[in-house]
Parts: sequence; C-alpha cells; structure tokens
Amino acid sequence: KHTDEELIRHAELALDPLTSTDLERELISRFEASIAENGIHSGMLELLEEFDVETYKTDDIERVRTALQFAADYDLDNVRAVMEAALEFDIDTADALKPMLQIADQIAQVRDDATSDGIAVLNKIFNPETVSA
Repeated sequence: KHTDEELIRHAELALDPLTSTDLERELISRFEASIAENGIHSGMLELLEEFDVETYKTDDIERVRTALQFAADYDLDNVRAVMEAALEFDIDTADALKPMLQIADQIAQVRDDATSDGIAVLNKIFNPETVSA
C-alpha cells in the first residue's frame, strides 16, 4: 500500500501531455490540496492534544478561540514581557497589580504637583489608616 504522497507523485509522473485530460490534472491538484489540508488539521490536533485540549468539549474549544483572538489583538512578546516583569514582584493576578499601579499613579501625581506637601501626601498614600481625613 502506498502513502497519499507516493500516489500523488506516481500520478504526476504518469501525466502525459498528449493523453492526460484536464480532469485528471484537476483531480490530482485537488487531491494534493486535500492531503495538505489534512496534514494541517492533523498537526493542529496533535498540538491541541499536547495541551490537553479535548476537541469534543465546547469549553475547551472556546478557550482555544479566546487564546487565538487574544494573540490576534495583542503583541504576545509585549504581553509576555509585562507578565514576566510582574511575576518578578510576585504579582500574578490583576487584583494584586491594581493597588501597585494606584500607588505608582499617586506618587506620580505628587511628583508632578509642585504645590502639594509631598511628605504629607506620601504619608497618606502609604498609611491611609493612620492619617485622619
């Protein structure tokens, strides 16, 4: 038994400019395209299996769709760099990141506001419970 690729090569070698029909050429071309598409599908299925994605589960397929959309919307190298920088500070959730960004924003406001009493404002930022309103 021959592989599909061997069959295609044999069919292409058997083509004769004088006796082969346009239909034969078209069928060989379509068979090649079908084999290539099946190879892509097969590679995709192997990759999904590698990540334990069960292709019959709607929620798994939706996770893949979401990941592909995220990759299309954002530069993954930048996202990876931001995540690595956050992880260096043990920040692994948005809830852990938000207070840090709020503090950084407040410090930047103090830096940019020449009229404020910087020490009092910084004390309020870092000790909100002890400073009276």
